[in-house]
Amino acid sequence: PASVGLTRLVVHQENKLKFSVYLEKEYNVKINPSSMFDVQVKRIHEYKRQILNCLHIITFYNRIKREPNKKYTPRTIMIGGKVRTPLHTAVITISQSNLSRHV
Repeated sequence: PASVGLTRLVVHQENKLKFSVYLEKEYNVKINPSSMFDVQVKRIHEYKRQILNCLHIITFYNRIKREPNKKYTPRTIMIGGKVRTPLHTAVITISQSNLSRHV
């Protein structure tokens, strides 16, 4: 039924709002709760997927800079994970992820 779908959307949006309030309170990070959350949480490896995700973020940013008047869906991109590989390798991968936010 349509009411189940609507209820799910309402709960989903409420949870995004709670999460955005939590991030701002605990980490002083402000995000748009109406944005699409693009989340990758995996073990940190040298996997292509993690590096490609960083390149994807940079590509989005470059598109917005190139065409600032174009209508884009707001996105909040979050990357997280747990280290499984040798620490040095993981630090390089994490550094690449962090560098993408400075582009």
